[in-house]
Amino acid sequence: MPMLYTYLIWSVLLVLLWSVVFVFTRNKKEMLTMSLGTAPLGLTEPLFYPEYWSPPTLFGLGGKLRL
Repeated sequence: MPMLYTYLIWSVLLVLLWSVVFVFTRNKKEMLTMSLGTAPLGLTEPLFYPEYWSPPTLFGLGGKLRL
């Protein structure tokens, strides 16, 4: 499993970290609002870094969808 699932593993770890912070914070509404508001910005990444990095994605969807 060398580097094949690296992107997936780090994504899951960051979601888990976000979830832990979300559970233990008092500002749930603000955190959720900002998270949902900035999440679409991640979709613009291919516009700014088209050839920068092409991580291996689950089932090769990144290559098929040109992400």
